[in-house]
Amino acid sequence: MSSGGKIICGPLPAADPSPTPSFASCCLDGGVWSTWSEWNSCQGTCNKCGTTNRTRSCLSAADGCPCTGDDIETDTCKVTGTWGPWTVSSDCNDTCGACGVSTYTRTCQTSDCACVGAATKTEACAFSPCAYPRDSCCGAYKAGSYQGQIQCGPLPAAEPENTVSICTTDPPTPACVAGGEWSAWSTAKCNDTCGLCGLMVQTRTCTSEAKGCPCTGSASSIGTVRCADALCPFPRASCCTLYAKRAAVGSVIKCVKI
Repeated sequence: MSSGGKIICGPLPAADPSPTPSFASCCLDGGVWSTWSEWNSCQGTCNKCGTTNRTRSCLSAADGCPCTGDDIETDTCKVTGTWGPWTVSSDCNDTCGACGVSTYTRTCQTSDCACVGAATKTEACAFSPCAYPRDSCCGAYKAGSYQGQIQCGPLPAAEPENTVSICTTDPPTPACVAGGEWSAWSTAKCNDTCGLCGLMVQTRTCTSEAKGCPCTGSASSIGTVRCADALCPFPRASCCTLYAKRAAVGSVIKCVKI
């Protein structure tokens, strides 16, 4: 074949294609999440445990980089009333140096469920530095650059719109059996050692008391049969004279019932 005016053996090798660039993935491990939103107001029955949630979004999803993990988080909370927004009830009583104070109030918007927290608060105000001869700032405030301006700071932090109360629950009270639950009566034992002064006594234990279920009735039972007929040693009387006397029983002197 002819190539460039010369007779050569062909076909000629094809030219290598231009290399295609290969880019390694630029996605961060786990993707890029936004910060969590504030907790939503607690949902449920007033003064009981309810649920609240907060959300976040995957910022890197639009660039083809998915996120790992959940975009919603749920927690338990105590259901309380809902506050309205803070409103100014007393304007700032100074003009500069963070020397002034403003008063704010808010109203509980749920008449059937009490709100938790204060209905009134005060905050420093008028953060522009004061002119000479006054000090630039009052108290612990110092002049500095805050939010791009020379002000007395630190500035008060923004409060979250919703505050979530921690919910603590006591274990449910068990259903109690009427009268409680007693153990079996113990073996009867004499409550004295001599003189026929003793009586046979049995005891039992309220086994349900530990579960918050008290028992009705007595934990001990005293019989009417006298026991312990051996003579009592001095200085006690030999026999309990109201109930017994000394007598020979076979070859032994014992106390016998009168």
